Order: sequence, then C-alpha cells, then structure tokens
Amino acid sequence: MSFRYDIGFLRALAVVVVVFFHYQIPFFEGGFVGVDIFFVISGYLMTRIILKKFQTNSFILSEFYKRRLTRILPVLIVMIIGVLISTYFLYFPIDFRQLSLYSLFSSLFLSNYYYLFNSGYFDPSAQSNILLHTWSLSVEWQFYMIYPLFLILIRKIYLKKYKKFKVIFLTVTILSFFLIIIFNNFLPTNYTKISFFSFTHRAWEMMLGGVAFLYSDFFQTNISIVLKKLITYLCFLGLAISIFCFTDNDVWPSALTLLPTISSFLLIAIHKEYSFYKNRGIQYVGSISYSLYLWHWPIYVISKYFDYNGWDVIISLLILSVILSVLTYTFIEKKTKFISVNAILVTTFFTLLISGLAYFFPLNNHLFSEDVVALSEYRQHYEATRAKQFHSGTCHHMKKINYKDCLCINFDKKNVLLLGDSHAAQYSLSLRSKLDSSKYNFIEHTVVGTLPLINFQGEKMASKQFQDIFENFIVTNKDKIDVIILSGHWVNYHTFKDYENDVDLAKGINETIFFVEKLGIKLIILGQTEKYNINFSRVEAFKMIGKKEKSYIDENSFLLNNNLKKLVPVKNYIDLFLRSEFKHYDNKTKTPYMFDDDHLSLYGADQVIDFLIKEKKI
Repeated sequence: MSFRYDIGFLRALAVVVVVFFHYQIPFFEGGFVGVDIFFVISGYLMTRIILKKFQTNSFILSEFYKRRLTRILPVLIVMIIGVLISTYFLYFPIDFRQLSLYSLFSSLFLSNYYYLFNSGYFDPSAQSNILLHTWSLSVEWQFYMIYPLFLILIRKIYLKKYKKFKVIFLTVTILSFFLIIIFNNFLPTNYTKISFFSFTHRAWEMMLGGVAFLYSDFFQTNISIVLKKLITYLCFLGLAISIFCFTDNDVWPSALTLLPTISSFLLIAIHKEYSFYKNRGIQYVGSISYSLYLWHWPIYVISKYFDYNGWDVIISLLILSVILSVLTYTFIEKKTKFISVNAILVTTFFTLLISGLAYFFPLNNHLFSEDVVALSEYRQHYEATRAKQFHSGTCHHMKKINYKDCLCINFDKKNVLLLGDSHAAQYSLSLRSKLDSSKYNFIEHTVVGTLPLINFQGEKMASKQFQDIFENFIVTNKDKIDVIILSGHWVNYHTFKDYENDVDLAKGINETIFFVEKLGIKLIILGQTEKYNINFSRVEAFKMIGKKEKSYIDENSFLLNNNLKKLVPVKNYIDLFLRSEFKHYDNKTKTPYMFDDDHLSLYGADQVIDFLIKEKKI
C-alpha cells in the first residue's frame, strides 16, 4: 500500500486547526471542521483496507477489529491514565469524580452518547470536560464496528455487480446525510445535538471517504491535469473558508459541512501530490496527529481549571502537547505491533475499574479539608435553593407573562417592579422576603435570552414579553408603579445584535431610563456584578488552600462596569462591583457569595438588597 502524502497533509491540517480552535487562537473559529476532515480520511482508509482484502479473499473480521483496537486504544488509555493520575492531585474531589465518569464512557467508546444526553459540544459547561474530545473517537469506533459488517452483507454484490454496489453505497451515504437535514430542520432545536454526536448522523462523512476510494479510478483517468489543478485549488479555498469563516454559532453538522468534507473527498480522490505535501515537518505532524489530538485538549482544560491565560500559557501548552504527542507516538503508536491484545484489554479493564472506584468513592477526599470539599461542591447542591431563589416556574423564564401571580398591582401599597434576565431573578426571593410587605407590593417578570431594555432585540419570545410590559403594562399602570428595578448580565450584550460596544449599551439603558422617568416612575439599574473565569466557589476553595495569587475576575465585566458608571446617570446606576460591604464567604453557614461564575447565591443577593434598603434606593 503506497504512502499517501496528501493524506498526511490533510491529517496535519486537520489536527492543527482543531488545536488552534480549542486554544481559541484568532481566525480559527471554524477549526472544529478538522474533525470532519479526519472522518473523511478514516472512511477512505477503512474502505480501501476492507475492499482490497475482499478482492483477494483475505479479509478476516477479527483481524480487522484487532488492528483497529491496537491502533486506537493504547494511546487513548495512556492518555486517560495520565489525566486521572494528574487530576487526582490537582482537582477537587467533586471534579475528579465527574472526570472518572467521563473516563468510563471514553474507555468504552460511548462518550458521544453520554455527552448527547448531558451537554452540547459547544456549551460553555462542556468546555471544562477534559475528555470531551473523545466523542469523535467513539463515533469512529462505532463506525469501525458496524461498517465492515455492512460491507460483508453486500460483499458478493461488490465482487460481481460493482455498479450496483456503488449505487447501494451512495444511497446509504445520502440517507445518512439526510438524517441531519431532517433532524436540523424539521424537528425541535435540541435534536441538532443528535446530529452532532450520533454515529448514524456522522456515518455519511466517513462513507464519503469510501466514495473517494470507489471513484478514484474515475478521477485518475477521466479528469485532465489542468482540471485536477483547478479542482484542487477550489478544494483548498473550500477548506480555508470552512476554517476561517465558519463559527461555533453555525448549526453543525449541516449542509455547510459539505464544504470541508467534499473538499477533503476531492483532494483524496484526485490524489495529486504537491511537493509541499512531502515537507518533513508537515508529514511528521500528520504522523503524530492522533496523539496530538488526544493530548492537547486535556492539557488545555486543566490549565483553564486554574484560570491560566495569556499567550505565554498557550505557547507553553502547545509545546507540552507536542512533547507528549511525540513520546506516545514514538513509544506506543510505532510499537503497537509488539503490544498484545490481551495486554491492551487488561489495561483497559483496570482503567475502567479505577474509574468506577473513583466515581463511587471519593478517592482524593483526604487531600483536602472538609470545608474545602464542601465549598467546591456547593454549586452541585444548589439547584433546589436556586429554583426557590429565582421564583422559577412562576415568574422566571415563563413562556407567557404571568400577570395573575407575578404582575398583580396592589392599589393600597407601593408597587416595586423587578425586570430582567436570570441576573434579576437572583434577587427575587431576597426582595420578596426583605421588603416590608405592609408597605410594598413586589411584582416581577424575569426571562433569559434578552436584556430588560426598551426596543432591545434579543431572543424573540423574551424580547416581545419585555416590549409588551414596557409599552402596555407599565404605561397603563404608570400611576400605580412606584419603583422599577432593572437588572441583567450587562456584559453579555455582545451576544446580541443590537449593540456593538459599551457606548451603544449605555445608550440603550439611557433610552430606557428616559422612557420610564417620563412616565413619572423611579428607575434604578442594578449594575454589572463580578463575572469570574471559573466558578466562584472554586475561587474561594483555592483561597482556602493558599492559592491567592489571582483575582480570577473576567476583565470584560470589570471594564464594562467602569464604563457604565461613567455613561449612565449616577442616580440610576447602582455600582455593585466588588463593594467592600459585601462579604464573599459566610464561615458559619459555609456559604459563598456566588453559586456559579456570575450568579449571586441567596447569601449574596440578600446582601445586595440589604444594601439597597439601607441606602434608601428602594
């Protein structure tokens, strides 16, 4: 089997763009397409291996599985063991326990389906999963298990009726592709996760590589050299557009996925070997691409666990990733023919055993004090309190405005209205419990997906609700509403289309102030609170064990608050950012000020409302 420099080049390209995407290097926002390139390559190679052995009647299914096992599992298990050992000493028990669960599913090649039912690939929460990237290995392994069985079923057709075989092959490929079209366009939004993680919805990408093998003779004999060059250049352009123009906001996979996959398919089918393909550096990166793919992400996630940032960190992580990749490539990947299947299976069994023990028993609890462990676990145990705090299911995140229970005007009391997103809802219970009910009637409506500003265009349903409240409810009841409190995660404005910078946001806030005050109603804006780069409870836990060298605060939230203080009238804007009056941890109740990276706990929200009442803001 002759060496394919074009495939080595594509492997190098794929792994580099994936690494750069994960490391958030500018201009590589579409680097996730590298996985799609890998799928096409794998499909081509597996099809070539199986069908050529069909031709010589030498295909043995058990031998095929053995080769795939010895190719994929050794480095994967070494990586997982390395991650488990390092995080045993570095991670808090709750996070180490979760990682052990990920390692179980990754070792069994089922991580794609675990993540399907737990988190999306592009979700912020998923970015702390050290083994998130193993979803693609699970998809490939499932392909390796099922694909040869499919080909065996139609083996006689391949050998005797080649044209019919190609029709069947193309039909299955197209049907797999149309699964993502159906799930993305004709089913609820959450079904797009199935398209991303499911083997059945990704099979077409690998089978497209198979099509490249089936039609390689056609491309070699029926296309002129000039046309081959033109197609190759267009493929390079297609890959460039995919890498530099696509973003994780695009639905993926989708019809857009055809651009990088067909570009890869054509490059493989045309098989034009350019001299730069043969560059030793490029080919070596292609050779270590599997190891590099496995190591780069865990290293990055561990660094983010401690909030290490900056170009010096990125460069150091890249160097470390390459070093580990070279080591595993040299001493494991190149030595797989000397590794027995039994040794691999035994090592995998012990990895599963250790992972299971780590999940069901707190193996590294003894490394930390009870207070540190409790604090690090605070977020995981807060859900019931959060629902009550936010008034969820009654006045928060409702599909319809609940006028009866949440916006009922009391003619005998002062009516205080709270509007906003979840960063307004966090004050709900505190306002309900701390306002003097003999004098005040508290009313509220909070919904995620937008900001509580007049004419603001966020998520369609949420924006319409606020527009109705401003233009109808508030205008109609202007003589009965005494105070309106607006709160939002203001730093999140850039995720919406309306505002390009802080000045635009301030303009929108000031327009809302003008609209409300023109009606004779007092309006206060609860300012941007701190946003942390990691969960606040982990920040406090780090402080308890002596890691006080960092503030962990997101710089954007700090800068935005400073700008809003200058651009929004002082009488309206309440500066809450790192106020000395607010305590960040209650030693008696073991409660932190925030329960995640930017939402106040009830303990934190109570302090804010106490401050507002003391300062007579409400």
